Amino acid sequence: MRSKLILILAAILTINCNSQTAGDFLKSGKLKYELKDYKGAIADFTKAIELNPEDTAAYYCRGVVKYLRKDYKGAIKDFSCVLDLDSNNINAYFNRGFTKTLIEDHEGAVADFTKTIERGTVNADAFFNRGTSRSKINDLDGAIADFTKVIELKPGDAQSYYSRGLIKLIKGQKEEGCSDLRKARQLGYIMAVDALMEYCQ
Repeated sequence: MRSKLILILAAILTINCNSQTAGDFLKSGKLKYELKDYKGAIADFTKAIELNPEDTAAYYCRGVVKYLRKDYKGAIKDFSCVLDLDSNNINAYFNRGFTKTLIEDHEGAVADFTKTIERGTVNADAFFNRGTSRSKINDLDGAIADFTKVIELKPGDAQSYYSRGLIKLIKGQKEEGCSDLRKARQLGYIMAVDALMEYCQ
């Protein structure tokens, strides 16, 4: 009798699993993400995608979890899937760009941050990250322009003053560079203190 009950119960559980929708798996995945069960979250988001291959939310959420697990190439692939389905998804461009910086694909990151800026509201973080990536590919004037834009949007952004100051020093603009470093120090950016001692004495 007990074995028959188990078989019946197993059959009921199978039916319930098969009746779950992509939306159900998406909700379950989000809950597992909140509980930091990243492996389980990825499994649920994957199931949601299998049931609905055009579910941009599932691709996006899976990309975020892959990023948290340091599967950067996997995250980039998922954010790319989002953009294949929705070319105006600002968050996917930004997250893909940021993830590209972690694998040193700074040219790709610049392209993604540019798309973020072109398609969305003014985003100081996108300008800052693009400036950082531009500095990595030796586009110093572009980097200065981006950090300047961040400062226009957020006048108290000490890190942008610091970054712009260092780039100006690289370009031989000592007076302007040291001025930016002093402003960064004034705003409380500790790293500016050492930079001022080394470059602006």
